[in-house]
Amino acid sequence: MDQESQVDEDFPLFRKCSKQPKVPPSSSLATSSSSGLAAETSIKQVEKVKEDTSLTSTAPGDPVTFGDLGLAEWAVQTCKELGMRKPTPVQAHCVPQILAGRDVLGLAQTGSGKTAAFALPILHRLSLDPYGIFALGIGLSAGRAVQGIGVMPTPECTVIVGGMDMLTQAQSLMKRPHVVISTPGRIKVLLDENPDIPPLFSNTKFLVLDEADRVLDVGFEEELRVIFQCLPKKRQTLLFSATITSDLQTLLELSSNKPFFYEAYEGFKTVDTLKQQYVFIPKNVKDVYLFHVLSKMEDMGIRSVMIFVSTCSSYITLQLMLQVVGLDIPTVDLVINYDIPQFPRDYVHRVGRTARAGRGGLAISFVTQDDITLIQEIEAVLGRQLDKFDCKENDVLSDITKVYKARRVASMKMMDDGFEEKVKERKKQKRKTMAQKGLVNKRRSNKRKRRSDTS
Repeated sequence: MDQESQVDEDFPLFRKCSKQPKVPPSSSLATSSSSGLAAETSIKQVEKVKEDTSLTSTAPGDPVTFGDLGLAEWAVQTCKELGMRKPTPVQAHCVPQILAGRDVLGLAQTGSGKTAAFALPILHRLSLDPYGIFALGIGLSAGRAVQGIGVMPTPECTVIVGGMDMLTQAQSLMKRPHVVISTPGRIKVLLDENPDIPPLFSNTKFLVLDEADRVLDVGFEEELRVIFQCLPKKRQTLLFSATITSDLQTLLELSSNKPFFYEAYEGFKTVDTLKQQYVFIPKNVKDVYLFHVLSKMEDMGIRSVMIFVSTCSSYITLQLMLQVVGLDIPTVDLVINYDIPQFPRDYVHRVGRTARAGRGGLAISFVTQDDITLIQEIEAVLGRQLDKFDCKENDVLSDITKVYKARRVASMKMMDDGFEEKVKERKKQKRKTMAQKGLVNKRRSNKRKRRSDTS
């Protein structure tokens, strides 16, 4: 990471404390020294963990069961019911440290079990002293995981995102749910505009930044500062990311209370159980191919799918089209890149939504003549070529009339709803807000930096 970091040196990420808490005696976790990673710990020391790390096994001396991590029996039983036979390396190293009260920065590839690494100890601690608001998570994937793992009795979890009624969201927060999951922008607005909301976070025990590399991108600093001002200084801060950036590295070095730093990061890699394929198609029939793939899901043994697009317009159009043709898919086994992402790092994040926790998965990318360079960049970063997805063009185009009809219906529906006017107004407001915050130049600089991070 030789590019210049843009992190403010006064950024209040990790708390300050005078003593390092001890790891629970029930844990057999081996650390690099008797007191864990002390203040002088460097990234080089942690690389010993990196070298011994894999997704299928733990290093000698690591816990071999969830019970060895110090988790409650109900949590261990829940892991068994979810098919989690033994801890992944990131879970084996981070869970005991979180239970011991330490701040944690965990870096591991997508699908390695990072979300469970923080969700399990949070729910364990919550079960001992349940109250709200116990934990605040910045990142949507965390919310689904906490709700899925929480069998303790299931914790109350509220998701706060843009596009929803703010009055309803404020009322949800006033009920003091155990866990709040939010995007930085929406929670900042609620904290700023409602004086009754900031005190709700005065006793919050955990702050989680999931996909921290993206949350900490330049442009969110103001939002995070507002959030941190409402949180107690004695909270635990947990950062988990699939990629390392100069911002994360700088925050680690600036922290006076060095957090436990676990790194299994090996570049922009995906798990071996993920099949990555592509189909080269004309741009004007992408939705026809999409319908074909979705209609063959049952034959392919796929129960669920997640589709990534690059614009809000594409999202709404496809959503309406799928409703017209009668396809409703609620959960995820297959990832489809309907639009190819601009950065390889975003590709890794996308396809990581499937093939998680050692299970298999499939990612299909729709490649048009405009996307060849992007795919070549992705393959270069991954160190492998994507396989070709096998489909017969005649079979695909047999449904072209049905799909085009659905496209027309979706377009008319969007026109009736005044979608284009809403988009123009939203873009205008966004430019105005960014200009007021002085982020226009910063955003351009950040785009250049993200490209540098992937090189």
